[in-house]
Amino acid sequence: MKPAGWKLYTLGILLFVLAVLMACGGTQGADIEGTEWSLTSLDGKDLIAGSRITLDFSADTLKGYAGCNSYGGAYSLQGNKFKIPEISSTTEDCASPEGVLDQEKAYLNILSGVDKVRFPDRNTLEMQNTARDEVLVFQRELQLSMNPSQLEGTSWALRSLDGEAMLPGTSPILSFKTDAINGSTGCRTFAATYHADGDNLQLLTLDMNEIACAKPEPYQEQENRVLDRLDDISKYQVTAEQLELITVQGDTMTYGSLPGGTIENEEGFTWILDNFSENGEVTAPLPGVEINLILPGGTIKASGKLSGSAGCTLYDANYAYDGSSFTTLSPNAPDPACDPAVNAQQQRYLGILHQVKTFDISANTLHLNTAEGQTLTFMIPGSTP
Repeated sequence: MKPAGWKLYTLGILLFVLAVLMACGGTQGADIEGTEWSLTSLDGKDLIAGSRITLDFSADTLKGYAGCNSYGGAYSLQGNKFKIPEISSTTEDCASPEGVLDQEKAYLNILSGVDKVRFPDRNTLEMQNTARDEVLVFQRELQLSMNPSQLEGTSWALRSLDGEAMLPGTSPILSFKTDAINGSTGCRTFAATYHADGDNLQLLTLDMNEIACAKPEPYQEQENRVLDRLDDISKYQVTAEQLELITVQGDTMTYGSLPGGTIENEEGFTWILDNFSENGEVTAPLPGVEINLILPGGTIKASGKLSGSAGCTLYDANYAYDGSSFTTLSPNAPDPACDPAVNAQQQRYLGILHQVKTFDISANTLHLNTAEGQTLTFMIPGSTP
């Protein structure tokens, strides 16, 4: 015979166990909504060094970054029973870090079959694929209390990208308005739209104002890095003096406050003529006579103006560029009144410039090419071929 009161005693134990489980569970059901997580263990294995996998929950949908591609889908959660009917993802091809695509495939295969979740504590999420006996372990992401209105009317200059300083003389800038950004990469300028909610921030559109960056390769590489990071922005943190933009990969762009910052960059970038190339013959300019080319902002627009010194007098020339070829109008320059050899060289230079159709940049060298095979080769000041 069971002792008197055993039912109440047993009920008390059950209630105590349930309370402990609820306390340990921490996050259940609707509480998972609005949480953000990063993967720490893929079926008992650490992630590849330099890779990152995230998972964010809203009311009925989830999304994240799988190491190379973004993914998302609907989900249901009842108690600890979990189901994702279907996962969709982008189809980028990432070469680094090595093995990241295989890791991504393994992660999405496990995630798609997850049927149970468990919260050992409020900062840890375990997702179990019982059919494959595999487990995903996540750590809760810190969510900051940010107000998007703090961004409006502010301007910022990029100080470092992944801990690296910007090239000298460049100022990648962001200037925020309501849902819109005017910005620069340190070479070209752009207009963008964005959406911010809490500490989440995403660029919706980004349109360049100029066709090409016509500065040396390091500037172009920096521009590409800035644009790649901006495309992947997912979070921000702002103080009075600093703005941090964090990508889905975990990279950080650190901006410093720039009160009254301006985006338009019409400061000229100067290229110095190194040689003429005609009919297979390469000749240098006359000794002591500098010929240069100045591009406002160091960019090529759909239409703009070239200027500089032709050796004896200054010149300018309006142009049109369709993304593949130039239409350069006749350069405007006063009649030269220098040494006859300098005058002749000026006419030679302006005559070739008038016929330029294409350009290319390699390292610190700019080539302006005509359809007839003539080339004007420029260097940046102080550099060597």
